[in-house]
Amino acid sequence: MVNPGPQPGSATTGRCHFEVEGFCSGSSQDFASTTASSIEFPEEGGLQERDRQFSLPTSGGYYDEAWQTLIFFDWDDTLFPTSELFDIRQLDWKDKSCEIPADLEEELKVWRVAVSDYLHTATSLSRNVVVLTNSKRPWVDHCVERFFPEAACLFGEGPGLVKVVYADEVPECASRTRSRSGGIRCVRSSTDRMEEDVRMTCTRAKRTAMRRECEGFYSQYPNQTWKNILSIGDMPYEHDALQDVTFMRQGPSRERLRSKAFIVPSAPKLKELTLRLHFSRLMLPAYVHFDGSIDVDLTSGEDPIYTLSQALEFPELLGVNFPLAAWGLKETPSEAFVEEALKRLTVAVQEYVANSMLGQEFVR
Repeated sequence: MVNPGPQPGSATTGRCHFEVEGFCSGSSQDFASTTASSIEFPEEGGLQERDRQFSLPTSGGYYDEAWQTLIFFDWDDTLFPTSELFDIRQLDWKDKSCEIPADLEEELKVWRVAVSDYLHTATSLSRNVVVLTNSKRPWVDHCVERFFPEAACLFGEGPGLVKVVYADEVPECASRTRSRSGGIRCVRSSTDRMEEDVRMTCTRAKRTAMRRECEGFYSQYPNQTWKNILSIGDMPYEHDALQDVTFMRQGPSRERLRSKAFIVPSAPKLKELTLRLHFSRLMLPAYVHFDGSIDVDLTSGEDPIYTLSQALEFPELLGVNFPLAAWGLKETPSEAFVEEALKRLTVAVQEYVANSMLGQEFVR
């Protein structure tokens, strides 16, 4: 049973808390947030002076801290089970009174915990977490209100909150994108049949929105360099957009920009998405702390664990034996098997991040 309720301090941090019986309980559920919160972030008043001292000689120090890390998430089928609800289950997204079947509601309870924990971890690792969507306002609000109203406190602008950006509202893109569809839900097309003009339009919109967010975030003080930008989504739009933004970036010679783009499988079933969110939440600190650029396509058909271990220089990840059901390649295993895999992943990532942070002490 889900029991929503604000934790102490939620009035100022925007944090919500959700509990669910059974799945993904225990130490693995606490690791990622603990890892992030163990880092001492500077207070707002001391932020500019502290970074001036270290940013001038190098763009290497502090790249992995929250005030230098920018995270972009797609919404549909990356965080929210759009395909499961409206394509597979055939729910009418326009009908708010439509009853949710009991079996689906049980699956949604577990997903709510997974996505809530994932976003909490993201906001502890980055001071600017952005849900960037090609859908039209108020699509994200509509999804949250209907399927997860308790999570409304997660979204907004400010510390600890997730900012929602509709790419078609960015002035440079608005005139080109608003005529594409009469609805608010994003156009969903498979990669192999995607019309080129749709792909170009969606990529252009996200590229412009990303550039605006990057320019705003990396202007906290004069001459701030761009350092650490992540993008996670199930379509090539956000991947290509980030690649374009970082490629066209003309920063100072001392700038070392780490661009980290991940494409995850599209149209996941709800259990698949939930398992993937649990995995990704534990992996997010590893993504943030990795001192380099990443370009990973987890839809290529190869073993996703092997692909990530290569990209992150993280061979220990191969020993985790995490269920491939998280990417739709196998059937979902037993809860006990998943729990053990999450525990193994927790230990592996904890050691990986600790070694990464130890290495950064020599830079700082």
